[in-house]
Formats: sequence, C-alpha cells, structure tokens
Amino acid sequence: MATSRTRKRSHAGSRSARFVSKPRGTIHPRVQQVGPEHFGIVAVDCAKARSKWMLADFYGNVLVPPTVVNHNRPDLDALVAAIRHAQATFALQDLVIAVERTGRYHLPVQRTCRAAGFDTRVVHPFATKAFRQPADPAIKTDDVDLRGGSSALP
Repeated sequence: MATSRTRKRSHAGSRSARFVSKPRGTIHPRVQQVGPEHFGIVAVDCAKARSKWMLADFYGNVLVPPTVVNHNRPDLDALVAAIRHAQATFALQDLVIAVERTGRYHLPVQRTCRAAGFDTRVVHPFATKAFRQPADPAIKTDDVDLRGGSSALP
C-alpha cells in the first residue's frame, strides 16, 4: 500500500529581494567599509602551464597590468609577493581574487592564493564571457578575459 507524502514548497518569494546572494556572500559591504578606491580585484585567467593576472581597483582602473605567472612554486610565491606589494603600494585595505575556472588548470593558482589567506573565488567562464562579449565580441584573448573577470564579481 502506497502512502502519500506532502511536499514542502519552496517559498522563493519570501526571500529578501535586496541582494542576490552568492555562495560565499556578497562583497559590497566590504567595499563600502573600506571605500571603492581601497578595494582591489585580482583577475586571473588560467591556462595549462601559465596564467595571466592583473589587479584593478573597484572602479576598474588597472593598477597592475596583465602579468604572466608560470605554474611553478617560485613564480606562484612571487605572485603572492607581488599582490602583497601592490596592496601596500596602492593602499588597498581589502581585495578579492577572481580565478577563472579552466578544467583543473586553475587549481595551482587557487590553492596558492587561498593558502596565502586571500579571499579567492572561482568564476565560471560563462560569467567572464558575458562581460567580455559586449566590448569585444569577436576577440578572445587573455587580456580581454582578464577585464571580463574583474567585472564578473557580484
């Protein structure tokens, strides 16, 4: 004999409509706390043997131009040192690192940045594509992807 169960219905409408939450939270309270000119976004476009990264402030002003980092321990340690140096140079009080997910090639950079204590988030390639295409619809280069990656954060 089969018994019927009542299903609980999701009340999506009862959620707050103020924010679109992300799995690890929104960043705008952090930006408001330190000020947009003191909040940095490190965008990383990963590939198999090397990645390209750049640092921009919250307004999108490029502070560190696109720079290549090889996936080996000395270069990844140099990446962390360069980010910390840029934090001090540009008086960045808070930052987030956005690593574009690329198969498993993004993992060395992601692990290194997380181990260094940075707020490291993985960005889906479709998110960067949505920000890249309106500006450069027919071009796909690492530098263009980096600009899209810094815009893809909440």
